[in-house]
Amino acid sequence: MTRHSRKNFLGTTSRENLLIGSKCLLLEIMALAVVR
Repeated sequence: MTRHSRKNFLGTTSRENLLIGSKCLLLEIMALAVVR
């Protein structure tokens, strides 16, 4: 159970990290555009 839960957790976190990363990049680009 623990191994399967860890694998599922890692899979979900990897996908969530990609989504969060893309959102962070967009926010950073918007911030730079506003500053400039």
